Amino acid sequence: MNDFINSYNDRKNEIDRFIEFLRFLENKQKEINNSGISNFEKFFNHNVSYTDTINILKSNIMLMIYNIIEFSIFNLIENIYDHIKSQNLNYTDLKDSLIKLWAVSVLKSVDDPNANFYTLQKKTEEIIQAIILSKKFDITAKKVFPAGNLDGSSIKKVFESHEINLPMSNYRPNLLDTVKTIRNNLAHGSISFSEAVRDKTIEDILEDWSKIKSFMKDIIDVIQEYINNQKYKRN
Repeated sequence: MNDFINSYNDRKNEIDRFIEFLRFLENKQKEINNSGISNFEKFFNHNVSYTDTINILKSNIMLMIYNIIEFSIFNLIENIYDHIKSQNLNYTDLKDSLIKLWAVSVLKSVDDPNANFYTLQKKTEEIIQAIILSKKFDITAKKVFPAGNLDGSSIKKVFESHEINLPMSNYRPNLLDTVKTIRNNLAHGSISFSEAVRDKTIEDILEDWSKIKSFMKDIIDVIQEYINNQKYKRN
């Protein structure tokens, strides 16, 4: 968990610094010195468009914000599994919700177009034998992570599938959906970097980021408490 916290803080600080850089550019753009237009403004007037440059940078910030959300949720779930494995727990030691997640991950191969009845039979036997023989819990976040990109709804489903109460005080599903939509539009090329967030000011992005940071802190605290109190165990 400590490794994740360190990585998360590094990425969070990276976004903070990037936003401060954009605010610096915005302030410099407004700067007029005693002799008239500043060198900064001359550069943007004659070389590139200041507005386009700032909008491109704002789009990059939104990509960074989406990435830290996905990185955090994935790694927090992986931390739960790693902690369980470190205790050498088997499937009968765990809550039904975790057994169900594991069973579903095993049966995912049945969705393969080349799968047949024998494939289903083999996977079903694998599940039964693992439980009967009290095999050690073996699963990764990659196997249970929801398909597609994370938004407010899918994050909520991840928590519900583990029987973890999603912290609601800073939960802003509409904001999380917006971040995902912007990320997808940029990733698929359906909108340019200079257009994606041109209607958002730097202060708007800073406000959104502050809300997301509060939500991420709540999530980290909840997962930490879940692990510390071993809430993954069967009662």
